[in-house]
Amino acid sequence: MHLKCIQEGFVVRQETIRRLLKSIDPVGVEIRTRRRLRRRQYNNKGPNYLWHVDSYDKLKPFGIGINGCIDGFSRHIMWMKAGRTNNNPRVIGGYFVDTIQKIGGIPLTIRADMGTENRHIEQMQVFFRRDTGINIHRPAFLYGKSTANQKIECWWGILRKHNAEFWMNLFKKIQDDGYFNGSYL
Repeated sequence: MHLKCIQEGFVVRQETIRRLLKSIDPVGVEIRTRRRLRRRQYNNKGPNYLWHVDSYDKLKPFGIGINGCIDGFSRHIMWMKAGRTNNNPRVIGGYFVDTIQKIGGIPLTIRADMGTENRHIEQMQVFFRRDTGINIHRPAFLYGKSTANQKIECWWGILRKHNAEFWMNLFKKIQDDGYFNGSYL
């Protein structure tokens, strides 16, 4: 409604519109408020408490698969790798091993989607957690919907906005112009 007022040339504050709507149609405002998306609160106790792992497939039609991992507390990118594949468990497991060797430790828990590319990471994480003697009541690995893997999904949005969109458009143009058909992937 505020936007409509502006488009009609009225100068009015958004809060004024909100109050008017609430006094004119309180039931309608209440119904719309209940349907509004409510953001969940994200809690993380510290560095290496929970890592978020996921793959980004938007450039896959052009032969580029991206896989990444982010520390949920610090938002530090543990790894972000682009290659010919992002769904080979051996490749993704290699990223995990390289990272834990580099930092000299493992996270308490890893969160990922149900993709087969995460199976090796899961097995290694469970083994390493058992080997370190950490015996707390928190799972070593959590599976869930990709959309619920908040931190890495948020990062994919940033990646698309600042980098990937350019490459997607460029590769699409090359494809539309007939210089690329995907046959050599």
